[in-house]
Amino acid sequence: MLVDALAAYDASAGTPRLVVVVTGKGPLKARFLEAVEDRRFAKVVAKTAWLPAADYAALLGAADLGVCLHSSTSGLDLPMKVVDMFGAGLPVAALAFPCVGELVVDGANGALFADAASLAAALADLLADVDANPRLAARRAGVDVAERWGAMWARAVLPVVGAP
Repeated sequence: MLVDALAAYDASAGTPRLVVVVTGKGPLKARFLEAVEDRRFAKVVAKTAWLPAADYAALLGAADLGVCLHSSTSGLDLPMKVVDMFGAGLPVAALAFPCVGELVVDGANGALFADAASLAAALADLLADVDANPRLAARRAGVDVAERWGAMWARAVLPVVGAP
């Protein structure tokens, strides 16, 4: 779905260049990279990265928009990646499924999409003139967390998992 959305975004007139960093080291990583390479995008650069926690937080903090493709077979579990992104103050475009609206509120702190076409549309809408886009700015403001990712990690997770 992401590769198809990036292809539609890439083909759209007037969309700015886009750098996509897919984090993780799951079994679909090689297939994703191959599919991206096969498309030969003009405006999209896609990379993958597996990062230590501090670097992951820095990456999220430097991004303009997060994308979450998590879906739930039960429809009841929420994607922790969205929590990470919100902790870094990052609005999120998330795949719509029954309970994701408990985290990502379409139009308030992110955008919900159903397929590649609606993801491409959300990317084009929110990333157009990214520094002066009122729709993206409103979603950033909607990510209202009192405690940012790094502080939350240090307080809640580090005592459990310990220092690397």
